[in-house]
Amino acid sequence: MPIDLNIEPRKVYSWSVFKKKKPPYSIALDGFVHATTKRDPKGPYANFDHHSKADRLTTRSTAEQIHIEIKLGLFDTFRKDGVPEAHIYVNDPDEDTCLAWWLLKNNERVRKYSDPRINRLVYCEDRLDSTAGAYPFGDTSMRRKWHGYFSLITKRVLMAELRKWKKRT
Repeated sequence: MPIDLNIEPRKVYSWSVFKKKKPPYSIALDGFVHATTKRDPKGPYANFDHHSKADRLTTRSTAEQIHIEIKLGLFDTFRKDGVPEAHIYVNDPDEDTCLAWWLLKNNERVRKYSDPRINRLVYCEDRLDSTAGAYPFGDTSMRRKWHGYFSLITKRVLMAELRKWKKRT
């Protein structure tokens, strides 16, 4: 699988230990590595986070960081034999992490064109995540709709990982 998801509940690594223990083409999301967002082209390795040593209001959510990185060529670096490749690591699959995973898994939909629906979803998630859900969108029907989308994405990610885990045992 060129882009795979690995969930390690409650695990947190330092940047140096992550690079030593995880294979090349590894990406840590949203607190899996206790460090600011960083990249190492030797590997390559990347960490996208907005929790560690960051001001949440001025740092983009993990999903927004991934969205921008994909647009700016993340998969020019995370590419093996001409095919996007990444081993994604998370420790808490919340809305932000699951949307970041979905963007990575569906990177061609993000890279090739700007879909207003994806852009709006990422924008709203970024505002809600960086304010712990307190961003005043005002439109409660729209917020209920987004909650439904995020619940569906989170459930699909968790169910896919559970099926993968069952196959290993």
